[in-house]
Amino acid sequence: MMKAVFFDLDGTLIDSDPYWVRSQETLVRSCGGEWSDALADALQGAAFPETVRLLRGAGVDWDGDAIVRHLSDEVLRMEKERLPWIEAFVMCCPVWRRRAFRPVLVTGSPREIVENVMVQAPKGAFVGYVCGNDDVTPKPIRRRYW
Repeated sequence: MMKAVFFDLDGTLIDSDPYWVRSQETLVRSCGGEWSDALADALQGAAFPETVRLLRGAGVDWDGDAIVRHLSDEVLRMEKERLPWIEAFVMCCPVWRRRAFRPVLVTGSPREIVENVMVQAPKGAFVGYVCGNDDVTPKPIRRRYW
């Protein structure tokens, strides 16, 4: 029997990708860099080290920590205004209350974003979380082979 189920956040439980793309594009353009569909595609789902590398390559001449902080602050601001839950997740939450497993939120997003999600999540949706600030190995860099 399952004791826990781990749920990814961005693009799985919330449709936050448009928020991340908007914050990345705004940053690149504000630094005089070049934004393109190819860059947006490469950034989708990338862990922060890869995001920093790609944004620096696009003209953002900032320290990596400053890039991550800026993007995270912008996304958090947007998510506080409206957290874009994916409908299927919201529909499943009542079922989870009768579950035999413990749902845990796992994400590379920073703690501030995750804590905002936990506050806005349906009651009892998660028993805890693991976030990008925790001392765990981040997800691998996604490579496309087609």
